[in-house]
Amino acid sequence: MPTTRLSEILSHWQSWPLPLEEQPLAIKQLGNSVLNHSYIIQSGDQLYALRIENLLSARLGVDRVRELHVLRLASEAGLCPTLHFRRDEQAFAVFAYESGRNWSARDLNQPSQRKRLLDVIEHMQQLDCSAAFNYLDQLRHMFSQLQQLKCSDTQLQQSAFGEFIESAEPWFAEQTGPVLSHHGLWPGNILETDKGLLLLEWEYAGLGLGDFDQRFIEAQLQPSKHEQRHGDLLDKLIFWLAHYWQLLSQLLLERGKL
Repeated sequence: MPTTRLSEILSHWQSWPLPLEEQPLAIKQLGNSVLNHSYIIQSGDQLYALRIENLLSARLGVDRVRELHVLRLASEAGLCPTLHFRRDEQAFAVFAYESGRNWSARDLNQPSQRKRLLDVIEHMQQLDCSAAFNYLDQLRHMFSQLQQLKCSDTQLQQSAFGEFIESAEPWFAEQTGPVLSHHGLWPGNILETDKGLLLLEWEYAGLGLGDFDQRFIEAQLQPSKHEQRHGDLLDKLIFWLAHYWQLLSQLLLERGKL
């Protein structure tokens, strides 16, 4: 828990563009992910969600500029908790606090719940986004990081990855009509609230493949890495993104580099 950063951020509350009458206090930790630490903070009778960003998240390919562009769109569209503001110099953001329940795999397995989620995805895809997510750049970045960490060839599966890249480059050149995609719709990133479903963790969102999010959901219903790796190019793309992200985040944490 980054208590020093938390205290430092809260101490500058008077410069925040919010109608606060007293210094906010952190009353509960909401989550502790690789990329962020989040807290419920309270000032008077007002509750907010404070997200403190990992200062080294770029090592996992996070582009906070792109994320902020997408967050503003999603916030205005009611697809995520309202973003009040973000401070780049201190790497934190303040959102409206939304009480709710994070989904579980059980929700994802219910057809009625998936239908609701697909409706949210359809709404998201209609937003006018100009920030693209480059899948191959993300994969190459993670591959390079893993090589620098002396990751074993067994884990890298370098030959199979090279074959995928060779096939994917012309395939991507043929793709048209990119839409805003979340790229990380795990159950924990879906919040059930009185207002409906809200999506969390937009770090990798951006213009992308129209079928990505739906296929990502389907992959979780039949979580066979073998099937993903030997499926079509979209299945393989999802496999390599997830495989390298999990491997890289684990190694960076183990070696104190994240």
